[in-house]
Amino acid sequence: MKRAQLGMAFALLGMLTGHAVGQVPNRSAQPGQSGPIGQLAKPSQSSTIGLASSATITGFPTEGGGSLMPLPPKPTPSFAFEDQFNKTHRLQDFHGDILVLVYGDKASADANRALGEAIHLAFHPGAQGKQAGAKSAEPLMVRGQSKGSRTPDVHAVPVAVIGRVPSFVKSLIQNRFKAAVNDTPVWLDFDDHLKSTWGLVDGQPNLVVVDGRGRCRTKGSGKLNHAQVQQLVDTIEVLRRETLGLK
Repeated sequence: MKRAQLGMAFALLGMLTGHAVGQVPNRSAQPGQSGPIGQLAKPSQSSTIGLASSATITGFPTEGGGSLMPLPPKPTPSFAFEDQFNKTHRLQDFHGDILVLVYGDKASADANRALGEAIHLAFHPGAQGKQAGAKSAEPLMVRGQSKGSRTPDVHAVPVAVIGRVPSFVKSLIQNRFKAAVNDTPVWLDFDDHLKSTWGLVDGQPNLVVVDGRGRCRTKGSGKLNHAQVQQLVDTIEVLRRETLGLK
């Protein structure tokens, strides 16, 4: 994943529209700010799933006004999003993997970057410190999964929540994204699907988690503290275990 290019693309979108965007992280912030995270959350040793790995979360405050909320395991709506290459992505396309949509407005850009990176690196620790353009790291195996079985991946996807715009503006936005990011799809929500379905808190990160069977399971909003980020990571790991039929 080319984080620098993707961050540039969101900056372009912010200048073009001023509408809501979700961003993957860059590495320009200082420790204790919204990103990058020095040591990121991994599935916790103290969680109920009893995983062996753990790490101290830094870069997130001890106190925070954010919230995580479990959702009834219902199928996701049949939403489709175009990316900058005019390719269509559907929430149902990720069966067998965990999908995390991170979105927010321009004021939440730094916090969204940090949260997206925390999620990605928690399940892809081999990506830590890699340069832009490096091959994506393989996801951590799930403890107890059968030998030779496929490891459920975790996709932290930034979605630009733009809303309805004239056709020429839509084309302009897609072309700017394409010029800035030529190998990483960025989903563009021109229909306010995320805002109308799961809500959007202005100026704060927002997220929704879809499990391996295409069901909404968790949503979050606001500035999550380090304990909440760990809870989110542990929740995602539980969903990976569910995908494999593990308890």
